[in-house]
Amino acid sequence: TMASVDVSSQPRIAIIGGGPAGLVLLVTLHFRGIPATLYEREDGVSARGHLGGTLDLGWDSGQYALRENALQEQFDRNSRLEGDEYRFCDSQGNILFYRASDYTKDRTRLRPEIDRSALRQILLDAVPAESIKWGHGLASAQPLEGGQHQLTFTNGATAVCDILVGADGGR
Repeated sequence: TMASVDVSSQPRIAIIGGGPAGLVLLVTLHFRGIPATLYEREDGVSARGHLGGTLDLGWDSGQYALRENALQEQFDRNSRLEGDEYRFCDSQGNILFYRASDYTKDRTRLRPEIDRSALRQILLDAVPAESIKWGHGLASAQPLEGGQHQLTFTNGATAVCDILVGADGGR
């Protein structure tokens, strides 16, 4: 259960970008009772859902963030350990080198693959839907007094935040 937090005393945190980094930050804050809003330029969860490949998540990196937020079980159900196997073939498909992963040994050395769409859904399911503002591409961020920022979005919406995190992948 989350601890009771006086929201009025919390800084207004804006996360720009709904990719893996932005969503992991939102989940991490949420699980610690710290409110934040994630702004994503895509119109909704299914926009561009077919794009993107797989991600290899190591035990001490991506999986660590998931474990810290009680999401390891969901990751394990949706990832593929065989993604850690290697095959090098010649132009006729003959295997020149093959390295299999021993799934029964130290899992901390494996880097299972997960589809970006599956990882995204795991993270989205872990936060309240209202913490994400879809269709909000950031047009500008203007500094204000006291370290705040005035955010203007391409859809005409505006917001003021105390902490601004750029997790848009490009910046």
